[in-house]
Amino acid sequence: MKKRVSKPSKAPLPPTSDGARGMVRAFVEFVVYLKSLHWTFGRLFEASDMERLTERTAPDFFGLVNELLAAAFRLECCKITDPAASGRKENFSVAHLVEAIDWPSTTRMRLLSLQQDLEPLRQLLLGARNKLLAHHDLGAVMNEQPLGHFPLGEDTHFLSAMEAMCNVMSESAFGEPIGSISVACQGDVLDPHRALSKSIAWDELLKSALPELRAQMTEHLHQLRRALP
Repeated sequence: MKKRVSKPSKAPLPPTSDGARGMVRAFVEFVVYLKSLHWTFGRLFEASDMERLTERTAPDFFGLVNELLAAAFRLECCKITDPAASGRKENFSVAHLVEAIDWPSTTRMRLLSLQQDLEPLRQLLLGARNKLLAHHDLGAVMNEQPLGHFPLGEDTHFLSAMEAMCNVMSESAFGEPIGSISVACQGDVLDPHRALSKSIAWDELLKSALPELRAQMTEHLHQLRRALP
């Protein structure tokens, strides 16, 4: 019987190599995306002022957005904490970045410690990932099992560890940390907040206006709608 020979693993990349730096950049971009999901969800559905606006304008629409954002965040947290490989296919995950790059010993120890900080949330989300998000388990769907819930603050602890990993990796790969990752910017969720506030204020003003002014305001509104592409 022919002896089966295992395929040798790839040699780890030097931290300053193009391949390692490319993976670190991709990881930082992913963390920005993950923080954006979290920030958008929090601003839309956990801020009391925004919650009142969404309930008064389009509750069904924002209910759907709530479900989509929550599902995306949970799924992405699980994917990024997957093993380094699934069978013969390599994963883009924290484990792969830790193994695939030849980090200095102190850096590796710090990354392994931060990787452990990600595990509590991963374990809480795996049931939802395996039975609802990446696969529809019949029992979970029919019994409406509540999966994917986690204690208050576990998500922010996860993101803090991810951001710390960005800084540790960047310092080793590029010679300096990236600093704090801020995702608030022009065109983010704060713009719909302003638009909804103005919309409600307009409706209130329209209701209280005298008939002649109400007609003028309504006509102006129609003109604005016709001018939209």
